[in-house]
Amino acid sequence: MQESLLIELQLFPCLQYLSKWQGFSVILEGEEHYRKGSFRNRYHLATAQGPLALSVPLEKGKHQQLPVREVKIDYKKDWPKQHWRTIETAYGKAPFFDYYGEEVRAILEQRPSHLFELNWAALQFLLEHFQLAQPSFSQEFSHQFEQGVDFRNQIRPQQQAKTKDPYLELIPYPQLFEDRLGFLPHLSALDLLFCMGPEAPYYLAQYFKTP
Repeated sequence: MQESLLIELQLFPCLQYLSKWQGFSVILEGEEHYRKGSFRNRYHLATAQGPLALSVPLEKGKHQQLPVREVKIDYKKDWPKQHWRTIETAYGKAPFFDYYGEEVRAILEQRPSHLFELNWAALQFLLEHFQLAQPSFSQEFSHQFEQGVDFRNQIRPQQQAKTKDPYLELIPYPQLFEDRLGFLPHLSALDLLFCMGPEAPYYLAQYFKTP
């Protein structure tokens, strides 16, 4: 039986995040309080100019203290259309963009009221196409996780390249702008999916290593 790993729900997460499904039975933290400056409401893409972070705006308030399931999305600006245009501009020429693009567009255009719902839809899309098992959810919040590996808040924008992950093996794959930018790690898994299509699960499998 696989060991359990507890991790927060992120938006269109990176390969480091998804690779944990290769070696653990994943539990999603569903009872935490929201943290700013995380991948809970942002994701990174590759553009011709370099990596770009896209963020989902949240309604004004003290999100830092809100239960994560209660954090609401702000639609005063049409960010779903802006995100989609950016994705389309960046990946329109990727080999498998036409195959997956409309599904991504549909997720953005669902316009759910809560961030947790958007992130869950994005994760479901990735789990399906990377052929990964469904996670379970935590039933109550605890500062300590004694049933397995606590990986909450270990994959963060400001720490991602600095923090040592004993379960990660970074494996380059062909990227759209690699000839001018070199290989860009830590992008959303959308990047691998648009570039490699059905071969994406094979590359993801190589990202997990046993310490």
